[in-house]
Amino acid sequence: TVAAVCSRPWFDPTSTGALACGLAGWMLFLAGGAFRLWATLHIGGRKGKTVVDDGPYSLTRNPLYFGIFLMTLSIAAFLQSPGLAIGLALASWFYLRITVRSEERRLSAKLGPDYRDYCNQISRFWPRTATFQVPALLSVDVRCLAVECRRALRWIWIPLAAEACWDHAGSEFI
Repeated sequence: TVAAVCSRPWFDPTSTGALACGLAGWMLFLAGGAFRLWATLHIGGRKGKTVVDDGPYSLTRNPLYFGIFLMTLSIAAFLQSPGLAIGLALASWFYLRITVRSEERRLSAKLGPDYRDYCNQISRFWPRTATFQVPALLSVDVRCLAVECRRALRWIWIPLAAEACWDHAGSEFI
């Protein structure tokens, strides 16, 4: 990871490739943040109490983790580092494999057959649009939304740090 972060970008800062990487970084970052916010609106106040199977939870069982995954991949796009993208994807896979399975065991014990049926129908991580459904009404827990907004402020460093790596005066990567 350190070698990938400290390596030179693949593209000249004024090239189309650099622009495409920056655009991809922003798209991944904003999509990940939006996915997390959307998931928070749907789960807020219900987490661990009932099976939430609508909105983003009808696409994937782990929309919060999927959002973080997209935001994390944005780092590699901003830094134009395919090696970092591969490293982050592998690290995420190992982390999620352990964390998600542990959470699923806990939720299965707590929520019973309804949760196990949900697991049989909805993808663990990669969203599937075929299962998408939305509720007619959505009750939002404003406290949970405020917590997620504070968390989102922690992630804003990603594009800011990537931008800070560039020395604008000399257009060189630090």
